[in-house]
Amino acid sequence: MLIFSACTEEKTGKSPEQITEIIDVDPEELVKDTVPSDSIIQDEPVVVPPPPPPVPPGPMPVPPGPDPEPWPGPIPEPLPEPPPAPEPIQVDPILDFTDVEAVFPGGVEAMMKFISDNIKYPEIDKEMGTQGRVYVQFVVEKDGSLSNISIMRGVSKTIDREAKRVIRLMPKWKPAEAAGKIVRCRSRLPITFVLD
Repeated sequence: MLIFSACTEEKTGKSPEQITEIIDVDPEELVKDTVPSDSIIQDEPVVVPPPPPPVPPGPMPVPPGPDPEPWPGPIPEPLPEPPPAPEPIQVDPILDFTDVEAVFPGGVEAMMKFISDNIKYPEIDKEMGTQGRVYVQFVVEKDGSLSNISIMRGVSKTIDREAKRVIRLMPKWKPAEAAGKIVRCRSRLPITFVLD
């Protein structure tokens, strides 16, 4: 939008000497149309048709195809009720502290002799001069067998593997007792590897 509030200089493209006459024109005459009215074509009003009504939701049409075959036999009976879930198996807890500890048959001295007779120092660790103490943890079961053998703190992969191997070779221990009953218990054993 452009608005003039005042004009101070009249420009016509001609010098003032060339202007021969200035006349006043009625503004009505400037707007007056010189085209004959019978040659004017009136625009017809555009009528916009209303939008079609929405289609109510209904079942989806089934695509054409062959008719399904009838069920070949009698309608099957419903499946029987499934049997009740079995009772969860009660696993005896593994105790860390017991009234009577689990022991190697023959006691600590017999266990030390068993370890020294069966242990084989890994050759690679001999060559590298690797020494140290491996802490092995295991579970003494109710029947005295050993399970869940793991390394708590190791020295090297080969020494750790040898310590676990020796524990697996051990005979059944005398199981632990708590409150007068034989129980499962966790036991820890250090095995020292020292080069001569």
